[in-house]
Amino acid sequence: MNETQLPLLSIDLSDGSHHRFYSLEEIGNWLNRERAELSWFFEGAPQAGGAISELRNNYQNNFNNLNQSLSHWRNEPDNAQRMQQFYNMFTSAYSSSTTVRSDHPFARIAADISRKEGPTAAAAAFGALLGIGCNLNFETAKGIIAAMLNRYGIDPQSPNIVSKAIEDLNSSVAADRVRMGAEWDGITQRAENLLRATDESFKGQTEKARKDAADVIGRLQESVSGSIQSIQTTEATYKEQMKLQAPVEYWQEKGRRHGDALKESRRNLVLFAVLGSVALVGGLYILTMTALDASSKSTADTAIFLKFAAIGAVVTTILFWVGRVLLRIYMSDRHLLSDAEERVAMAMTYLALSNEGKVEASDRALVLAPLFRTASDGIVKDDGPDASLTGVMAKMLDLKPGK
Repeated sequence: MNETQLPLLSIDLSDGSHHRFYSLEEIGNWLNRERAELSWFFEGAPQAGGAISELRNNYQNNFNNLNQSLSHWRNEPDNAQRMQQFYNMFTSAYSSSTTVRSDHPFARIAADISRKEGPTAAAAAFGALLGIGCNLNFETAKGIIAAMLNRYGIDPQSPNIVSKAIEDLNSSVAADRVRMGAEWDGITQRAENLLRATDESFKGQTEKARKDAADVIGRLQESVSGSIQSIQTTEATYKEQMKLQAPVEYWQEKGRRHGDALKESRRNLVLFAVLGSVALVGGLYILTMTALDASSKSTADTAIFLKFAAIGAVVTTILFWVGRVLLRIYMSDRHLLSDAEERVAMAMTYLALSNEGKVEASDRALVLAPLFRTASDGIVKDDGPDASLTGVMAKMLDLKPGK
């Protein structure tokens, strides 16, 4: 074969092996040779049974799939996809650690056992080397023993096998004795350290548990005291609320009534201001025109203007007096509404302070005295003359000389 010829297919497996194929015929020959070299495995695995029989089926399927893929490639030799399919199948078949080639050391040991002990023993030996179990019988036991002896370089037919096995056993026992002694010393030391650490840890945990228990008891006592205090405060607040519930409802209802009256008095005041102003201007205009007309008809009565002026003054006074009464009613409703709202706010504030425990017994009278004082009528008495006729006359008499 020409050394400069490039291979048709190059495959590098995960175990480090390299395969170079220069023709499809060479690939087919390699597959047939591998199957023939492993014929002992295909023949003996069914008798060995167990998992080794399942491994034999995997090998059989791999060879069948590879031959089928190679056949497709032969039908289309220039198809790169067929070559890639064969490459992928080849690398996949030999990617498992239990799928090995015929030149693998385990396969060579098993093939040698097959020539001496038969295919069943060889299949069992192959499974033992790969770590795969099988059914245990006389044939498989021979294969497993032979595989282990061959693995450690001992010929099963050697006359010195017993002495060598005893020497190996003594060496192994001596090494195990030394190892076990060292392990025992280590275990003893670790046990002492563990006991010492456990004792210290137990003491520390005991002290910590004592402190934690004391803290828990202290917090529990504080919580109980706080709960009792909260219950007592709630009870006192409830009692105060029951005492003030009726006054609060009374002042709330009174505030609502004064609010409605305030709206009505405001409406009456505005309506009177508009209509009264129009009526006053109209009335004065009519009086003026009437006075002018009367003076033009009777020139003898020189006091006619004074008469009509007096009438106008009386009408104006009456209108202003009515407006003043309506204004006082409005201001009275407003003052009474503010007073009711203030009393409700004071009661609510007192209840809140009682709930928080911020009202002392000595301060209770100072807080409740304004709350239950006598309600006023809301009329402002110092912002002008008395609105009643008797009050005006009394003030006029007081202003006479000599009084």
